[in-house]
Amino acid sequence: MVAVNEAKNVKKNHWSNYKEIPEEIVFHTPEQKYLYEEIERLSDKLRIVILLYYYEEYSIREIAKILQIKESAVQTRLQRARERLEEFLKEEQVSGK
Repeated sequence: MVAVNEAKNVKKNHWSNYKEIPEEIVFHTPEQKYLYEEIERLSDKLRIVILLYYYEEYSIREIAKILQIKESAVQTRLQRARERLEEFLKEEQVSGK
């Protein structure tokens, strides 16, 4: 039973351990790199759906299946992530970065 729970934890935490910029991502502009860095500031739940949707190009249906959540939950997380990113970007404009 302990092994089963540990396997579930590893599966659950796979994406949360994904912190470094993968080598295959190429930034063509400083703005792209900056946006990716802001995505890294998001909570795990929000960051994962953004990465899967925009960088890995999975559909909402596929993401729901991968994360074992409803499609509506994926849509909600995407919307919240977009809102948080907008807030982060506005904060940076105000602070002068």
